[in-house]
Amino acid sequence: MATLKEILLRDKEFRVRYYVADQVAPRLAERRMLEELKRASVSDRDTRVRRRALEVYYELLGTAETISSIAKLGEEVEGLKKENRELRERLSRLDRPTDP
Repeated sequence: MATLKEILLRDKEFRVRYYVADQVAPRLAERRMLEELKRASVSDRDTRVRRRALEVYYELLGTAETISSIAKLGEEVEGLKKENRELRERLSRLDRPTDP
């Protein structure tokens, strides 16, 4: 990962930097690339690389937020399932006939 970050920020050829921003970073979907993408979007000498790095930065940021939201929803669903199970157990105990 460190090598890719270094290439994105320092390679001499804009095509190589652009390729890392355009093809490699989105496929890896690595949050660890966010800082370098943001830095490249500000400091790269080629405007095409800057623009694409910024686009990919926001794409990855949105993906990370979506994954986080999905994980939270999964936890919430599990909690609701547990609560539902407990309520069913309580209800079944109340429905049982009591012995006189």
